[in-house]
Amino acid sequence: MTNKFMQVAIECAMKASNINEIPVGAVITLNSNIIATSYNYVQNGKNAVFHAEMLAIISACQYLSSKTLVNCDLYTTLEPCYMCLGAIANAKIRRLYIGCEDERYGGVLNGLQVFKNGNINHKPEIYCGIMEDECKKIIQDFFQKLRNK
Repeated sequence: MTNKFMQVAIECAMKASNINEIPVGAVITLNSNIIATSYNYVQNGKNAVFHAEMLAIISACQYLSSKTLVNCDLYTTLEPCYMCLGAIANAKIRRLYIGCEDERYGGVLNGLQVFKNGNINHKPEIYCGIMEDECKKIIQDFFQKLRNK
């Protein structure tokens, strides 16, 4: 199941790439059913908070008519930034599945390692390296294409 949902997140990331957004995709599930999908829309939406994870959380909360996503799981192709991790904690996401690391802006395995902080009100279960090679390739190909322009 995990790879199935990450594959959908990868497809979302490809949609972002196709519109010249940094290719990150996110999927939220509840009881093994997809309830929200999204991808980065920062450039096109002209909004700094339009990260894939943020948009997926907003969509899932609207779908459930709830401010929390207690029994939900989030799949994301790239290690989330601090902003997204704050939203994940506040939404009380049950499990976080990460495709590949983001050594520069990530906050789970890198940087401040947000969920290792004892003051965070909610910490999801975290699983890293889900379809890592595929997720990493999407990012690498996107930036290689930019460098070649």
